[in-house]
Amino acid sequence: AVLLGGVFVPLNTRRAAPELRFVLDDSGARVVVLGGCQDGGGLPGRHLTQDAFEELIAGAPAGPLDEPVSQDDICLIMYTSGTTGRPKGAMLTHANLIWNAVNLLVDVPLAHDEVTLVSAPLFHIAALAQTLVPTVLKGGRALLEPSFGVDRTFDLVESERVTMMFGVPSMFAALAGSPRWATADLSSLRHLLCGGAPVPEALIRAYRERGLTFL
Repeated sequence: AVLLGGVFVPLNTRRAAPELRFVLDDSGARVVVLGGCQDGGGLPGRHLTQDAFEELIAGAPAGPLDEPVSQDDICLIMYTSGTTGRPKGAMLTHANLIWNAVNLLVDVPLAHDEVTLVSAPLFHIAALAQTLVPTVLKGGRALLEPSFGVDRTFDLVESERVTMMFGVPSMFAALAGSPRWATADLSSLRHLLCGGAPVPEALIRAYRERGLTFL
């Protein structure tokens, strides 16, 4: 949709239905793609299930898209948490996302063979713009998870040879507190991005003992 000039509006699935309706009405969204067991009851716009969306993508023409989309066109509307009132939609252009990714690549040398685990929600800007987009820009592979799970993370790191992941400190603390921590094969990890809150010194030391450093 973004390549066709559409605008992506990530929805915080933890919001109540009235809050979701506000975001959809405020953004002017016309199509809602539902994931998993979500039924979209009471939400405005045309609804597409995940299966229907994937069928639509699979049936698209194989040739390259040729639509006039400029760097100044809106690509994404990311809504704030709304802690002091109604959520506010931050309108980000294609150039905003590109340069945000370029700025990250200045300090984080991602490679074309990157395997990035994205288990933080995509309605958070760090997971989307600082993790997923730079990986795709470099030609890497992204593993999109519906939620974070300690055992699931260890399984994917070992089986898929994950090289990069993002998380908040509580996610990394949960991994370090697991019985699997001492013996898990973490040798493939190259980049650990952490944010959202200060990282405790004890957590930094725990990861350094495993040969890992936060960025």
